[in-house]
Amino acid sequence: KKRDFDIVILDTHLSGSIKASDLAKEIYRIKPTQKIVLTTTNPLYRTSVGIKSFRVSRQDVLIKPFRLSNLIKVIDSKRNSCTSFEQN
Repeated sequence: KKRDFDIVILDTHLSGSIKASDLAKEIYRIKPTQKIVLTTTNPLYRTSVGIKSFRVSRQDVLIKPFRLSNLIKVIDSKRNSCTSFEQN
């Protein structure tokens, strides 16, 4: 059954055999306009390499540990935006 989500919260450190970047690519293949918020312990995901890999903006990357208020702020921002991140 297909499920549609307004926002996907994706952690960069997934257990199992799939890499988070591969999962993000699959999500965008299925729904190119999907909004993703990325959580990670690695601040390098806020660099251009991480941003390009996951097609998110710097503001959409939360470095753990983060406050719930920061997550809510990012979700509200994504929810109120008209489009997802556009790759040049």
